[in-house]
Amino acid sequence: MRVSARKYNGWRKSPMFSKLGGLYGLMIGAKFMREITAKVLLRDILPYEVCERTLEDLKGKGYEIESKSVIRGGDKYHWEYATYYTVREFDGRTDDEIKARAKEFCKKLKEEISEEVMESLKTVIEELYEYRDIYDDVFDELEKIGVLRGGM
Repeated sequence: MRVSARKYNGWRKSPMFSKLGGLYGLMIGAKFMREITAKVLLRDILPYEVCERTLEDLKGKGYEIESKSVIRGGDKYHWEYATYYTVREFDGRTDDEIKARAKEFCKKLKEEISEEVMESLKTVIEELYEYRDIYDDVFDELEKIGVLRGGM
C-alpha cells in the first residue's frame, strides 16, 4: 500500500482561476491544501477470485478500481488495484509544518486503510469458506501461503 501527499493544483482548473489568477489560490487557501492519494495493491500470490471479490468489496466502500496500463510478466501484484483520493487542508505557518502534519495524516490513513483491507479479505475468505466444496482449489492455495492459519 502506498499513501502520498502532494500539493493540490486542482484549483488551477477552475473557471475562477482564469479571471482572478493566483489571487484565487490565495482566497481558497491552496497553499495549505494537499492531495492525498492511497493505492492498495494486492499480492499476486492470492488467488484471482479472492483478489476480485476483495476489490469489489473495496469498491463498495468508496474506492476506485483501476487497472495497470502495462502488465509485466514478473510483477508481484494483481493487475487491478484500488485507489482512494481526497483533498485536505492542513494548519501551519510554514511548508515544513504542513508537510509534517500531512505526513502524520498519511500514517494514520495508511493504518485505517490496511485495517479495512484486512477486514475485506477476512469477509471474502469467510464467504468462500462457507462454500468450501466449490472452492477447494482456492483454499488449497490459501493454505499453502499461510493465510488460513489459526482459527479460521
